[in-house]
Amino acid sequence: MSTAGMQSFVRTGLVAVGLAAVPLTLATAPAIAATPYDGAWRVEVVTQAGTCDRVHGYNLRVVNGRIEYDRRDSALEFSASGNVDRRGRVAVTIVRGADRVNARGQLSGNDGTGSWTLPARGCSGRWQAIRRGA
Repeated sequence: MSTAGMQSFVRTGLVAVGLAAVPLTLATAPAIAATPYDGAWRVEVVTQAGTCDRVHGYNLRVVNGRIEYDRRDSALEFSASGNVDRRGRVAVTIVRGADRVNARGQLSGNDGTGSWTLPARGCSGRWQAIRRGA
């Protein structure tokens, strides 16, 4: 086979392999790499504006960069979904009943801070987190 023929064969083969992998890639969720912030966290939430309860504490867990509610440690029923990127930037939504809290902030090392809003009830405030077991 000539050099030109070999190059054409390799390109065609790579395109075929790439196209064959597309359905598999689309069918599976992308893996999120573990972050330096994976682990158990205690989050204290303080209301600064509005009539929401003044202080709450939550146990959350970061797994492969995804924020989850740590049900093992709390009787509260709510869901948490969001993420922490490798730089420690936090974006999370917490839902309990009809309430939907949006929070953003920054983790650094074993602690972090940020802000939150609950627009439907006109509440907002700050949060502070500390890594448990640190």
